[in-house]
Amino acid sequence: MSLEGFEIIRVVPDDEEAIDSLADLETTVLGERADWVEDTQDCLADGWVIEAVMDGDKMVASTFTAVEADRHDDSPTLVRLPADAVHGKGSMVDPNYRGHGLQLALLKRREEIAREHGKQRIISTVRPENAPSLHNFLAAGGVVVHYDREFFGPDPTGDTARLIVVQDLQLPEWTTVQKAVIKGYKDRDNPRKTGDSGSLPPLTLSVAPMYVDRGASGPYSPDASARGYIDLLLREADYVGVSLQRPARDQIYTDEGPRAELVLASLSTLPERIAERLQATKSEIRHILALAR
Repeated sequence: MSLEGFEIIRVVPDDEEAIDSLADLETTVLGERADWVEDTQDCLADGWVIEAVMDGDKMVASTFTAVEADRHDDSPTLVRLPADAVHGKGSMVDPNYRGHGLQLALLKRREEIAREHGKQRIISTVRPENAPSLHNFLAAGGVVVHYDREFFGPDPTGDTARLIVVQDLQLPEWTTVQKAVIKGYKDRDNPRKTGDSGSLPPLTLSVAPMYVDRGASGPYSPDASARGYIDLLLREADYVGVSLQRPARDQIYTDEGPRAELVLASLSTLPERIAERLQATKSEIRHILALAR
């Protein structure tokens, strides 16, 4: 994916200028911290791949990707990272540069990183309240396979909750299925079109009204009841999250603001090969997280 007017670079251990620029970006996005440079150097020493978007001399976006399990990391998914997977560790975009497709471009680059290292899957986590990032992860080809309410440990505020997104590079046909799911979602109120998914059999979909947008550019607030519903569908049923969509204009406005909805599809109505691989992934993620408890 090309970005007109921007350049994507790979940060290497001996590029002190790029590492300093990355620390500046982290300070802008995440806040002041004395050890940003040291933290980046440690990540590079552990073999992580760090890529960034440059606007001239200014670093405006970045992604971190771990290609092997890291015993120093505190993420439960790295307790036993599948041998065929890289772990999307994080991504950030300067607030002044959001809305230009920078995060999506870097997420698409992760496919190349995975293939460079002989991996077949990309495992990432997304905060439930981060609607823009979730939209990009799904648009890049990811699928929500699990919701963990205490991913980084117990927290009554829910701040440690994460959606787990997996992109399977062995499923190139997923793009066609995703388009069919989105079409089914958009046609669901038209009896003549409902279930018409092109060459696919009728799909069983569910919708979780997941976010309330409290302003033109956010912040997005998770719908508390939707969290429980999503947890139920992902954990107890055979659903996966496919796309984040805005309903039709006359449907999206509530007393609090416009909503965005997570569209989920039942594996039982997806093509057999896709359903089998995604079901295996769901089971594997649950097992990995159980080991971390």
